[in-house]
Amino acid sequence: LLRGVVGMGDMYFWCHQIKHLVAFFPRAEHRVQVTVSLFRRVIDPHNFSKVLRLMPPNEQAETCSRLGWTTVFTPHEPIMFYRLNLARVDDREVAYKLFKMALSDESCTSFLKLHIDGHPK
Repeated sequence: LLRGVVGMGDMYFWCHQIKHLVAFFPRAEHRVQVTVSLFRRVIDPHNFSKVLRLMPPNEQAETCSRLGWTTVFTPHEPIMFYRLNLARVDDREVAYKLFKMALSDESCTSFLKLHIDGHPK
């Protein structure tokens, strides 16, 4: 099934369809692989965060890291799990956007459960 989904050469998908496809896979590494492989075939990338939010935090982070955080980041729906490596330009750019968003919204609850280098802050 994994080979069949990953090898869908000329097919394109809506995010709600990808959510259903990903749900068929019981193993985390397969869900991540399918999500990464189908991302380039997404018709509505602005809804991709809905696919990511169905995944556990570690799978979200792995998927976003493999695709590139700036590729999947959507400022209008930023609520999800982030594991950013600030040594990477891509990750630093997303962290900066999140920080600016948090500063501009007084009711913002961003940066809850913030850890830096594995230590709570």
